[in-house]
Amino acid sequence: MTQGSAGTWLLSLGLRSVPTRLRMCRTRVRGLAYSSKYSHTGKGRAVPTSIELARLQTLQESEFSRPRKVHQTKKEINLQMERKKHWKLAPKKDIKNSVNAHNKAIDFLSYQWKFKQAISAFEEMKLKGLQPQINTYNRVLRVYSKWRKPEEALELFKKMISQGEKPQLKTYSELLIACARFPEKETWQQALLLVKDMESYGSKSNPTPDWYAKIIQECSHFRPHWQQATDLFNDMKVRGLSPNINCYNNMILAVAKGSKLEQAFELVEEMKKENISLNSCTYLHLLRGCDVIGDWRKALEIFKQMSENEIEHSERSYYFTMSALGKAGQIEDTLKLFEEMKAKHITPTVHIFNALISAYLEAGQLQHAVETFDSMPNIRQRTTYEILISGCENAGDTEKAKDLVEVMNSDFNIGKPKTNSVQID
Repeated sequence: MTQGSAGTWLLSLGLRSVPTRLRMCRTRVRGLAYSSKYSHTGKGRAVPTSIELARLQTLQESEFSRPRKVHQTKKEINLQMERKKHWKLAPKKDIKNSVNAHNKAIDFLSYQWKFKQAISAFEEMKLKGLQPQINTYNRVLRVYSKWRKPEEALELFKKMISQGEKPQLKTYSELLIACARFPEKETWQQALLLVKDMESYGSKSNPTPDWYAKIIQECSHFRPHWQQATDLFNDMKVRGLSPNINCYNNMILAVAKGSKLEQAFELVEEMKKENISLNSCTYLHLLRGCDVIGDWRKALEIFKQMSENEIEHSERSYYFTMSALGKAGQIEDTLKLFEEMKAKHITPTVHIFNALISAYLEAGQLQHAVETFDSMPNIRQRTTYEILISGCENAGDTEKAKDLVEVMNSDFNIGKPKTNSVQID
């Protein structure tokens, strides 16, 4: 095996699952003696270089010394499943001249936030004479989106069109999401113009309300939230498409995050004219908007409407309402909702306790806030400490604030050096 083939073996090793990687390492290390005996004659296996051997040994040590968690959160489980999904994408054969294998490598590198390597893999395809497919362009656009490079994404899209490629709806989705992070730049308006003229570029399918709803939802995560979503919502109406419940809900979420509560209620009235019934997501987004601007009266009104329309309350509906009440110091109404939660056997989360502590502090009841903090189960977050520490400092109780800071630093290992870190070259 040559130096180049050894590098190919290392690349295939990095794309496989953890058990397979360990098995490959053990097999390769055990064959070192046999390899060194016949390496000069061309028989047997090739001898790994010293760098390769060091990587193999470091990999084994890091995998075996990795601490195992007995309890995993839902986010960690989803992340683990996503890793398995990407590890299964690893090619079983040589990836030297395979477009599909390079696509999988771009996916894997993008998942690990190694954007430069992912773009290098894309450029390497063209150097090898491989013709990128439309799925390849979709992947590279996603890389530019995560890398926050809207100019490069727009340039790649235009180059793809000039080469005669017909974009898919997914291609336009990746382009819009990449440019939506920076609506103040010209790239966002240029991307919208490309979407409006998608028929002239030979698009294989027409956009649907659900497609717009998905992009609006993605845009709601980017500040200023509502501007990009409004542009897409208006473009959908220009096309003659009727917004469905998902479009309205995502639009309400976008304007609610952007503190545009009046526009949210205008969308609700528009929904009623179109005979579209409000569901639990609609009310939750409205409650979120009330919490953002601190309108506790509107929050209570919406909360009561949910009960009148026989829509079941969840922990999130209680949280948004209690948070809006707490910001205004309405401790009595906050306590009523808290007791109502327990009566309905809804387990309070750390966010509920944070809202309750904030309500006590806004009402000037520091002692009750401390008692609530002490009665919490073992679910405290760093935010919980910071809320109470700020309340103690505002009330002039510096000794209590210092004690809380020490406990917080101890619980979250703040200021302590990290240990047991393994670096792989």
